[in-house]
Amino acid sequence: MTAAKAKSGSRRPPPSIDAMLGWQELAPLIERFGRVPLRDAVRDAAAAMRENRLAAEPPTVAEFCQKVLEAAFAPSQRRVINLTGTVLHTNLGRALIAEQAAAAAVEAMRHPTTLEYDLGEGKRGERDAHIEPWLTKLTGAEAAIALNNNAGAVFLLLKALAAGREVIELPELAHLVRRTNSHLADRT
Repeated sequence: MTAAKAKSGSRRPPPSIDAMLGWQELAPLIERFGRVPLRDAVRDAAAAMRENRLAAEPPTVAEFCQKVLEAAFAPSQRRVINLTGTVLHTNLGRALIAEQAAAAAVEAMRHPTTLEYDLGEGKRGERDAHIEPWLTKLTGAEAAIALNNNAGAVFLLLKALAAGREVIELPELAHLVRRTNSHLADRT
């Protein structure tokens, strides 16, 4: 029988959750994952001990908990290669951005910024104030707004141009059309 399994015939109850959380072998896991997630993993370990699948030894429990926590904290999104033939496939994330733009976004996320604060006026500002001058100059439009996804853009478009009007239904956008107070047209 491996060290990870309890010896057959030894049906002692596992140590208390608090006692196991105090084991020095688990300290690095508290530091890395936090006390509450570790507590839940220790509860899983205690259940495995009761089922005689895990020995009540600190190194074994630490290894068990580490595996449980690494699986729980593993990123759910994975890098893929888009071979669908669709350049901007919505199920595969978003359009790629330039390294310089990604670096600027990372920098902006590291520190507080004036996203919705007007330093000149000393009061709350508008987040669009950062991009609207660039977009209006580039496009010649009177005003501009930037959105971070297609659903938001379709919502605003329908709200501005189709509110109270009949819109031909596009099945994938039906939920957005309904939320804009537009009416779906039945063209069957």
